[in-house]
Amino acid sequence: MRTIYFFTSPSCAACEEWKPTIDDFIKRNLGKIIVIRCNPNLREYTFGKWRVRYTPSAAVTEGGALLRKAEGLLMSLDELGSFAFDEVTAEREEEPEEDEDEEE
Repeated sequence: MRTIYFFTSPSCAACEEWKPTIDDFIKRNLGKIIVIRCNPNLREYTFGKWRVRYTPSAAVTEGGALLRKAEGLLMSLDELGSFAFDEVTAEREEEPEEDEDEEE
């Protein structure tokens, strides 16, 4: 099952502003995704593992693998839903592929 981590800090005004949206997301998605709230100051291992440097931030994992993360921004309820549940392949397709012929 997918897991979404919310990295927030009590000293972060934007994090406090985002809390009601996170609460609403949790209520609407009970049983669909595991939600873990992290204070990066208390959970340094996870915070450092994914190189999350700013709050508020969010990370989505599945089977222990990081699928995506967003740092230092607030997302609406709809944006959170897309962030949490959309397939990662769409993001990967946007990355330009290197053409081996161009190097010659």
